[in-house]
Amino acid sequence: MIQLRKVKRPESRAEGLILGPIGDAEILATDEVPGGGWHHVILDGKPTAVAYCPKCGKKGYLDEHTIAADGTVSPSLVCPHQPCDFHDNVQLMGYES
Repeated sequence: MIQLRKVKRPESRAEGLILGPIGDAEILATDEVPGGGWHHVILDGKPTAVAYCPKCGKKGYLDEHTIAADGTVSPSLVCPHQPCDFHDNVQLMGYES
């Protein structure tokens, strides 16, 4: 049985949201994290991240985004899962390239 730990809801900022890192192996095995979050992944040999939508909790890969040294994601994050309408600027808290 997979047990999920509580993930802090993203912090609101004037220019967007800050997503907190997640790292428990049990969470990484799921496709959904309520409240959002992110973790590092290697995709096609290139380091990137997976972000979990702060609105619906479903995951999306950031391989087509640029992640700055401070964790700022560009372009803005749009949830790819319908009917979710999340769209905002995000920063990945604790990101290290």
